[in-house]
Amino acid sequence: MNNQAVNCDSPVFNQSLMGVDEALEFLLDASVTTEKKESVSLDDSLGRILACDIHSTINVPGFDNSAMDGYAIALSDSQLLQNNLSFDIVDRIPAGSTGNELNEGCAARIFTGAPIPKGANTVIMQEECEVSGDGVQITIARAIKLHENIRPTGNDIVEDDVILSSGKQIQPQDISLASSVGVGELIVYKKIKVGVFFTGDELVEPGVPLSSGKIYNSNRYALVALLRQVGCEVINLGNIEDKFGATCGALETLESQCDLIMTTGGVSVGEESYSSDIVVSNMDIVPTYRNLLKNHYQPEKTLSQERSSSALIFYWGINKEFKNLDLHNIFFSNDYKKEFQSIFEKKSIFSDPTVYINITSKDVKGDAPDNCENWFVMINSPNDSGQDWDNMIDEVKSNILKKINRLLNIELEDYIEYEKVYTPKTIESNTQSYMGSLYGSSSNNLMSAFLRHPNFSNKILNLYFCGGSVHPGGGIPLCLLSAKIVSQLIKNK
Repeated sequence: MNNQAVNCDSPVFNQSLMGVDEALEFLLDASVTTEKKESVSLDDSLGRILACDIHSTINVPGFDNSAMDGYAIALSDSQLLQNNLSFDIVDRIPAGSTGNELNEGCAARIFTGAPIPKGANTVIMQEECEVSGDGVQITIARAIKLHENIRPTGNDIVEDDVILSSGKQIQPQDISLASSVGVGELIVYKKIKVGVFFTGDELVEPGVPLSSGKIYNSNRYALVALLRQVGCEVINLGNIEDKFGATCGALETLESQCDLIMTTGGVSVGEESYSSDIVVSNMDIVPTYRNLLKNHYQPEKTLSQERSSSALIFYWGINKEFKNLDLHNIFFSNDYKKEFQSIFEKKSIFSDPTVYINITSKDVKGDAPDNCENWFVMINSPNDSGQDWDNMIDEVKSNILKKINRLLNIELEDYIEYEKVYTPKTIESNTQSYMGSLYGSSSNNLMSAFLRHPNFSNKILNLYFCGGSVHPGGGIPLCLLSAKIVSQLIKNK
């Protein structure tokens, strides 16, 4: 392992901002690996990295065996490729048993996986054998070849074969493979210990009310989850003061405990002056150009595309627990086609909307008081095209409640203690998503995928774009993919 000592007086901490290429080179040069190994049981090996090749200790299968239910026969050279041959049934061999030696002209009833008895040289599946009325003889109409339906010793794995190679991340199927050859423990690399902390006086932990100028710390949870996903052991110091001394203290605390230290936070380069070698925007592409880049070239064809649907959202505090509901619940419209015709053609909300209900207190009890639930209730709606949303809310809420009351056999309005409503208009106001569209441009046009804005600018050097309004599209998985694409573009720059 190659650790670098923490020294807050180091030139690394005191020099001006470095370029992206220089930063990437610095990070790659400081990359952490480990040569420390440990032995773990199969039960504890999932996701770990193999530190040495695994060799099979046995042949698989360990003996010649039948590939199917049928009859093992002792076929003589003179009987090869002859039709209508008969054999006397002299034995029965289930799986796990060993039969007696067969003489020429004899057969044994055999089952899948059972050892081939001595003297037998082929297996005929039962469907091709005609059994005599007294059950003591079989006749095979077709010509027979040697070694039919016999799985030879070592057919799958030969003793001392490498079945798993060093450096492989162990998956469930690898554990099964190791167990099938009798390997009970695996030599793996010890987990890399990663220390993390986060700076920024504007950061607030989720679950705490936001005050003016504050934002929730999502970086902390994303980074820790990603590290654990790749098998790291994480030491998490959480948020620390946005001060140089506090940062140095955190680094010194983690130095002796960790193989690697990672942090996120802001950087101050002047009172109101900021400079960057690379800019990545995850803002909706329309306000990006109309507001931030209004003096630059405007890709009108892209900006004028039809926008996706939006949502009408009700946040309800429910003074009751519903045991028949889960974390995620969907109550579909009886006419899905008409629902989306209303959204895209009539720019209105269908009278029988599909209702999605997310109740996080089903998973995290602290999200709601005892015997209560927090409901996120969302229906699909058109984007904001000038509709009078304030007048629509009561009607939409009534339709939603009618549907829920009918399906749950309850008067839900009696249990709503708190309500907050988000319309496409307020979604746009809070997120800068143009027209409140949730997925950027609509996918109704066959050419929509080709008209999405790319993840980079052809006009402005080192400007990149990610998020739901650019390539490859809207929704959480595609937004994350866009970020991955941007990171690769920057890396290959």
